[in-house]
Amino acid sequence: MDFATATDVICVYARTTENVVIDEGHAIEITQCTVAEVTAANSALPAIRIAGASPVLIIGLDATGGSAGFEIDTNGHELRGVRAYGNVNGIQVDGNGNKIATNRVENNAGAGLLLNGNSNTHSGGVFSTNGTGIRIAGNLNVVKNTTAEANTGDGVAVSGDNNQVTSVKSNGNVGRGFNVLAGADGNVLKSLNANTNVSDGYGVSGANNQLLSSKGEDNVANGVRVEATATATLVKGNNLQDSGLCEYLVQGAGTTDGGGSNKANGTNFNNIEAGGCFK
Repeated sequence: MDFATATDVICVYARTTENVVIDEGHAIEITQCTVAEVTAANSALPAIRIAGASPVLIIGLDATGGSAGFEIDTNGHELRGVRAYGNVNGIQVDGNGNKIATNRVENNAGAGLLLNGNSNTHSGGVFSTNGTGIRIAGNLNVVKNTTAEANTGDGVAVSGDNNQVTSVKSNGNVGRGFNVLAGADGNVLKSLNANTNVSDGYGVSGANNQLLSSKGEDNVANGVRVEATATATLVKGNNLQDSGLCEYLVQGAGTTDGGGSNKANGTNFNNIEAGGCFK
């Protein structure tokens, strides 16, 4: 890689054990040609770390055994069709404006995907049997068209502000399917599915968040829980059924359906502002 120029494509054919740091001073593309797996030689470091300012495109590689499978420290890079397993975090994005499209990310002790940076975009893939499937800690990120399943914590957890989560399935997680944490404000969750989670399908604890046009069934606790710490939550156009407790448990002040309605077990209702347990 040290001898590659900006016009070269690096083709990976083998399984290697090393800690790769990419900081070449020019754009670079690395792609899987047959087997292409990097195992971290030092498990306290990422298996593959993008540290430079020049754009990097990585296609189809596997990364395992590190503090992260892939760690992106800087801005404007792209991962496409990658896999990460057996790390602390599968993919950790500390930079801004990166594009991530995954294959499978599984068996990572922390988060399958950890978005610490801002204005990153993720799509595709399956996040399974991680600690948390996807953790969005930064702001203005977009996560769409992906699946989080059978994780030991939440499927998708949001602790940053003004993020968008759309067309995501979160099923069979031990925690909540989707969890907007206290202090996470202005996030929009739309067109989601949350089924068979051991806790709530959806939980909201921050302020000024929106849950729109989403579905859920057979969650062990509540379909949707708006906590007392959540204020001014918009809950509109959702359809929940067969939850263990309430389809909607509303405890937060200022919760509204914005003049629309929601469904609980097939029945429309439009008085969510009243709060309480809707079955």
